[in-house]
Amino acid sequence: EGLPHLVIIFPLVSGLVSACTNHNLFHQLVYIESDSWEFYNNNRYCYWSFYAPGARYIRLHLYHMRTYDSNDRLYVYLGTNTGSYLWHSFYGDSWETGGYWDLETDMLHLRWSTNGYDTEIGFRGSVIRQG
Repeated sequence: EGLPHLVIIFPLVSGLVSACTNHNLFHQLVYIESDSWEFYNNNRYCYWSFYAPGARYIRLHLYHMRTYDSNDRLYVYLGTNTGSYLWHSFYGDSWETGGYWDLETDMLHLRWSTNGYDTEIGFRGSVIRQG
C-alpha cells in the first residue's frame, strides 16, 4: 500500500558477470558487498542507485571495510548518479570494524571501483530506508 519502501534503481556491473551481484532486497534493507568477499578482483566498477520515496533519510551501514590502498574505493553520492554531490569515499582499513551514517536524502548512488593491482578483503554493508 502506498509508496515502495526502497527501490534499487539499477545495479550496473562491468567486468565479470558475477561482480557485485550480491544484494538482496528485504523491504527496507538491501545488502551490498564488493565483487568478492575475501580478496576482491582487480579492475572492477560497480554501481548501485537507491530510491526511498518519502524517506526521512537512508542509512548506509558498513559492517566491514578494508582495501589495499586509496585506489580501491567505495564512493557515496547523495543523488542519482556520479554527477551528484560526492558525500564521501571509503578506502583502506579505517572502517575495518564498521560504522553507519544516516544520510538526509531519499536518493543514494554508490560506486565501487578497483585498480589493476593488489587487492584486499573489500567491504560488506547494507542500505536501509529510515522513516
